[in-house]
Amino acid sequence: MSKLQSPPPDIFRQEALDHYLSRREQPGQPLRISPAWVWPMYLVMVFLALAGFAYTLIGRIHEYAEGPAIIRCLGREDLTATLGGTIQSIDVVPGQEVRAGQTLVRYYDALESAELQRINREWKSQLINYLRNPADETARRAISQLRAQREEAQTRLDERRLVAPRDGIIDDIRIRTGQGIGAGQTVCTLLGNDQKPTLIALLPGHYRPQIKTGMPIRVELTGYRYAYQSATIQQVGGELLGPAEVARYLGPDVADSFPLSGAVVVVHADLPSRMFRADDRAYPYYDGMLAQAAVKVRSESILLSFVPGLKRIFGNSNE
Repeated sequence: MSKLQSPPPDIFRQEALDHYLSRREQPGQPLRISPAWVWPMYLVMVFLALAGFAYTLIGRIHEYAEGPAIIRCLGREDLTATLGGTIQSIDVVPGQEVRAGQTLVRYYDALESAELQRINREWKSQLINYLRNPADETARRAISQLRAQREEAQTRLDERRLVAPRDGIIDDIRIRTGQGIGAGQTVCTLLGNDQKPTLIALLPGHYRPQIKTGMPIRVELTGYRYAYQSATIQQVGGELLGPAEVARYLGPDVADSFPLSGAVVVVHADLPSRMFRADDRAYPYYDGMLAQAAVKVRSESILLSFVPGLKRIFGNSNE
């Protein structure tokens, strides 16, 4: 390196030149042009990166089997017509307590009543003849035949009324006086004293091998968003059902509320109480309430989900 030539003395002071020449072999300080916040932000970014990596190791992704559901109350019975006819009278009102064998609804029975009255008149006439002449075999045979006819006519007349099969409370009446109904049509609903709400959920059929009894199920009632209820699966259907079979299983009154497009598995779960809470208030369950059910069928590490090849090393950690 050539020796530094001194500038003319009229430009710089001699003391400044001597100081400069004495420090020319020493390295200078780096130029600091970055703001002061760069280094703390760098530390924050490193911390977030480490935290994110740790979360991928310990965090998990859950997979749920979700589907529509309906609340059913055990102890509730829909009474249906055993034969067709016209409603003559309704002898009960909603909320009324009834006893087993009590008449609830009467059908039009003028023909059956007239037939029974005719047989009774003939039976009494033949009975009088037999009492006047006990040796009259014709009267005795006529009495035997009329007795069988009278029992048959009385049975037909009894079929023209609907009676309560057990003690309970009338909850809903779906007919009116003068209405014509067919066999199998729901007439009214009878509630028992031991009502217990249960959940019937329709979950996608491909999840059937992963759903077992005892698993928890989460329920979100329609109209009560985020008010989740918990239950335990008590029964899982052994076969997958199509939309038509589900409609027959649930009944025509609620089948239209479940627009299904594929096979489903029917899951039953007992609800822990007759009430549910939403918005810090308690409400009772009612038969026919709709809901959305979800069952956790799989849980996998986030890292293994993003890098499936690691499953060969660490194994499959699905739960």
